[in-house]
Amino acid sequence: MTQRFSRRHFIQKSAVAGVFSSFSFHGIGRDSDGIRTLSPEELSSLPGRDADEEKYWKLIRMQFPLTRKRIYFNTSGLGASPRFVMNAVYEKMLELETISETGHEQVNEVTKKIARLFHVDPEEIAITRNTTEGMNIFAREVPLDKGDEVLLSTHEHPGGAVPWLGVMKDKGIQLKLIEPDYRQPERMTEIVERNLTARTKVVSIDHIPCTTGSLFPVSDISRLCRDRGIIFGIDGAHPPGQMPVNLREIDPDFYALSGHKWLFGPKGTGILFINKRILPRLRPCFVGAYSDREYRFEDLVLEYKMEANREEYGTRNTPLVVGLGAAVDFVTAIGVERIQRRSGKMAAFLKEELLKIPGVDVLTPLDPSWSASIVTFGIKGMTYARIQKPLLDRFQCRTRGIFEHGLQAIRISCALYNTFEEMEQLAAAVRTIASEG
Repeated sequence: MTQRFSRRHFIQKSAVAGVFSSFSFHGIGRDSDGIRTLSPEELSSLPGRDADEEKYWKLIRMQFPLTRKRIYFNTSGLGASPRFVMNAVYEKMLELETISETGHEQVNEVTKKIARLFHVDPEEIAITRNTTEGMNIFAREVPLDKGDEVLLSTHEHPGGAVPWLGVMKDKGIQLKLIEPDYRQPERMTEIVERNLTARTKVVSIDHIPCTTGSLFPVSDISRLCRDRGIIFGIDGAHPPGQMPVNLREIDPDFYALSGHKWLFGPKGTGILFINKRILPRLRPCFVGAYSDREYRFEDLVLEYKMEANREEYGTRNTPLVVGLGAAVDFVTAIGVERIQRRSGKMAAFLKEELLKIPGVDVLTPLDPSWSASIVTFGIKGMTYARIQKPLLDRFQCRTRGIFEHGLQAIRISCALYNTFEEMEQLAAAVRTIASEG
C-alpha cells in the first residue's frame, strides 16, 4: 500500500529535518520522521548551545513526542518524557523480560545518580512512586503522640495535606494551618516562626506551592526548625528539574518529589530524601525483603537498615527506575542551570504580557528571586473554569485550573519544550477571553 502524506505533514517533516541539518554535528542521524533520539553525550556537546539559542531549544523540543495539535502548559502536573527516557524503559523491560529477572541490583546505580543531583549521600535516597508516597512515609514515620502539633501551609497540594489529615484521624495530633504571603514569599520564615508553639513537633511545607509558584525560603525555615529541635519536611514536587536543588545546603529532614514532573521521568516514579541524622528515630511503616540489616526468621530477629532505601521493600519496577535515571541524565546533560535560565526568561516574558491585559491579576511574584518557571494568573470576575475551558477548547492550550484555597486562577508551566511564541499565543488568548468578560 502506498503511504499518503498530507501537505502539512510534508512541511512539518521538512522543517524538522531542516533544523537538524543546520547543526553540522557528526553522528546525528534521522529516523523515518527526520528525528533521532539523542544520547546525553550528544546533548551535552551539541553545537549552537550558545551561538543559536532558539535552534538549540527547537532541537531539544524534538526529543519529545508531544503533539503539536495543542500547546502543553501543565508540566507542573505531569511532565512529558523525552524519547531517550521512554527508550530506556522499553529496552530495560525487554532485557529483563527476556531472562525473567527483576534487575533489582541495577537500582543502586540510579540511586547514585539521584544523590549526585541533589548533593547528598546515596544512603539518604529512597525511590518511591510519587511525591504523595514520600509525604505519607514522612507523616507516618515521624514519632508523634496525641496532642502534638504539625504546622502546615493552607496552600498544600492534596498529596501533602491528606497524609497529615490521615495521621490526625489515627493519632489525634493537632494540625495548625498558616496562611502564606504568596506575593511576598520572603516573609514565610517570619510567618512560620510566629506560629510555632511549645507543642509544635513538625513543620511541613512546599518548596514551591502548586497554587501560585512562589518560591519559599526553605533553607531559612530549615535552620529555624533545627535550632528549635523541630522536624522539618518539604513537599518538593516542583523545583527539581526546573532549578538546582542542593539538599545538603537546605538540610531538611525530609524532601519528597515526583520523577514525572520537571524531571520528565516515567509516571509512577518518585524520590524521597531522608536525612541520615533522623533515620535512627524512624520506624518504617512497611517492610519486607531489602528493608533489613539483619534478618533471621527462625530466631525472630529483624534489624532495619539505617538507609533510606529500606522503604524499597520487595520487587520493584526496575525498568521505570532505570527510566528515572535516564531522566536525570537527560536534564543533567542539558544543564539544570541552563534550563532554569531558559524557563525563567519565558516566565518573565509571560508575566509582562499578562500584566498588559486589563483585568488580569498575576499571583506569582514578579521578582525572579522568589519565583521560578510557574506563572499563575486570574481574570477579575471570572472563575478558573471560565478561563480554562476556552483556553483548551478554542485555543488548544492545556493548562491547570487553580481552585485550591478559594483561588480562581490558571497555572502555566514554562518548560524547556515550550517557546516564546507559545507564550505570545497564550497571552493573546487570555486577552480575548478577558475582553469577552
